[in-house]
Amino acid sequence: MTPSATRTRPLRERLLSRRGAVAVGGALALVMLAVIVPGFENDPYTLQRFHSRPDLRPPQIEVAKGHAIGPGYVFVAPKNGPGPAGPMILDRRGRVVWFKHLPKGIQAFDFKPQRYRGRPVLTWWEGHSAKGNGAGEDVIADSSYRQIARIKMRRGYRADLHEFALTRRGTALVLVYNAVPRDLSSVGGPRHGRAVEGVIQELDVKTGRVRFEWRSLAHVALAESYKKVPDDKSDAYDYFHINSVREEQNGNLLVSARHTNAVYEIDRRTGRVLWRLGGKRSTFAMGPGTRFVAQHDARRGPGSTVSVFDNQAPPDSDHESRVVLIRIDPRTRRARLAHEYKHRHDVHSDSQGSAQFLPSGDVFVGWGGKSPWFSEYTLAGRTLFDARFLGKGTNSYRSFLLPWRGTPRRRPAVDVQRRGRRVVVWASWNGATELASWEVLGGRRPRPLRSVAVSRRTGFETRIVLRRPPRFLVVRALDRAGKPLRRSRLVRVPLRRG
Repeated sequence: MTPSATRTRPLRERLLSRRGAVAVGGALALVMLAVIVPGFENDPYTLQRFHSRPDLRPPQIEVAKGHAIGPGYVFVAPKNGPGPAGPMILDRRGRVVWFKHLPKGIQAFDFKPQRYRGRPVLTWWEGHSAKGNGAGEDVIADSSYRQIARIKMRRGYRADLHEFALTRRGTALVLVYNAVPRDLSSVGGPRHGRAVEGVIQELDVKTGRVRFEWRSLAHVALAESYKKVPDDKSDAYDYFHINSVREEQNGNLLVSARHTNAVYEIDRRTGRVLWRLGGKRSTFAMGPGTRFVAQHDARRGPGSTVSVFDNQAPPDSDHESRVVLIRIDPRTRRARLAHEYKHRHDVHSDSQGSAQFLPSGDVFVGWGGKSPWFSEYTLAGRTLFDARFLGKGTNSYRSFLLPWRGTPRRRPAVDVQRRGRRVVVWASWNGATELASWEVLGGRRPRPLRSVAVSRRTGFETRIVLRRPPRFLVVRALDRAGKPLRRSRLVRVPLRRG
């Protein structure tokens, strides 16, 4: 079994098998595990290491069930764990395809592929986050992983972490948390207090010009909030806490606000709230099982439904998080539960989370803050795929399963080590989705080189053993048809000692 394949085996099995402990019996094995690796969910056993790319240290992924069924790749952005944070692409078996190592203290949120001016791109928010708020910038990268835009907001604003959505008009929907002076006496706060309003801006990506702006305080009253006014009068009252926005087919906006426990349909032209789902002033009579608390990621589901990641966070802290699919009837103004999805381990995420309804009808769920899990379900709720980060505390704000094709600008990486008479070659190409196999070209001189080995790709990094090593070599990436893609640098093979 190759090192890359080993990384998807259960962690406990790997640790025990490395030390021959499986054969000594269950009780002794557990004792050895506790002695050898106290707190075994910490580095180095939860970070992946690559000979050809020692600079990359993504978190280990454990696939607990199956593999992703839907077409495409899994998009996550691990954070808060023992290793570096950054956007990460996985294949459907949970193996790393691409990872971007961000500087210490910087995190990535809302990582996903979108389209910009008709071309596929990767987008994410990047910056500092604290207490559910973020101050940073939104990034756009092309299919070669080259940054092509970094959106800096005007008027002294910093982009919030919760949403970055591109439109077909070459614009982006961006969120802002803006503290403004406000009389809070109507909700038990100081007369000369401050409230945090949720702001939606539509920006021209190229020029940064503001095309549209919506402010929550102009349309949603403080009294709609379930959030307690801070005891410290100097703290701003985050009454709304906007955390998702979707542009509807008719141009209106679907908005989620965590602290009002409500989803809003907003008229894109006037800014007026057309209807509310949930909260204190719901337009719809909420049927059994439809009430959600501190939710995230509201979006249109199949048919006349709205999907919500229902965190069930405080004050209902004893309830497990779930995804709810709610069918709404504008004529009767009733909402009823169409489906709900819960994790088999009774996950409770106090914040974050996402639910994506795939074209196949399946549902892909990222279980959010304090939960390492991301899963795929049938529409009826049967688990098809279940995986998690192994680093203690590691999680992703959202998780997606979407198509992507990446061709890196940087050439493949290679590392060569001599092991007695043999030579071991490690090859990788960070971000290459068309890579299917590796060819080793070698010779006694740098030129010409001939093919000396071909090996199927086995994960992010592939290990190739040469029994008759050449003096010089390169590795060449091949696609599924065997067509050459790109070569690595030329490597001089270490001489055999003795």
